[in-house]
Amino acid sequence: TCALPIWFRHPQNPENALPVWLIPLLGILDVPLTGLRYTDPNLREICLFFFVTALLFTALLIIVIFTRLLFQAELAGPMYPTLLLLSVPFSLTYAIYDTLTNRNDLVATFLFYGALFMAVVFGRRIFFCMIRVQFSMSFWSVSFPLAVLTVAAFRFANHSTIFFVKVIPIVLLAGTSIIVLVLFYQTFHYIIAEFIIKGCPKPAPRMTYRELIKSSTHPR
Repeated sequence: TCALPIWFRHPQNPENALPVWLIPLLGILDVPLTGLRYTDPNLREICLFFFVTALLFTALLIIVIFTRLLFQAELAGPMYPTLLLLSVPFSLTYAIYDTLTNRNDLVATFLFYGALFMAVVFGRRIFFCMIRVQFSMSFWSVSFPLAVLTVAAFRFANHSTIFFVKVIPIVLLAGTSIIVLVLFYQTFHYIIAEFIIKGCPKPAPRMTYRELIKSSTHPR
């Protein structure tokens, strides 16, 4: 929340607009997601205030970030995995809306499929990037969006009897579990090989982000 007044205190450079700018707002969205479980009417109004505030700023920021992605220089390589954060506002907003209304209407459908669309659009690129590029800690930024989307998918499936909708959360749960396990393995393998056991075989070298960008920009 401290980031909000800072953004208005100094002019921001559009080229610095990154998906990680959404993180403070995602923290604000967590307030109603948790607080609305309580029945106190005063607490409910506070949660609604946080919800509306975060929603307004998130809508504006997503436009700014997409404008930067479409018309400015390409993201730095380590920032690629953070693109999946663009799906989180839709997932969290759907979860809050479901808590408020317990309905699967057109608004709920728009929010859930919006999150799924964002995950599919950016997830394919990130997945191949993680396979081909040298492991870095920025890969962990995909775990939170996938976990939130999986929870939202189970909520959405509870309101539907369509087989396709019931399959989505199972596929997401399996995929998220595999990705998290792979990230755990790569992280501990790197730590053990670099700092604990000197003779331990190190991870096989892969191309860097810079090499990946060059290969995709100038194919042989």
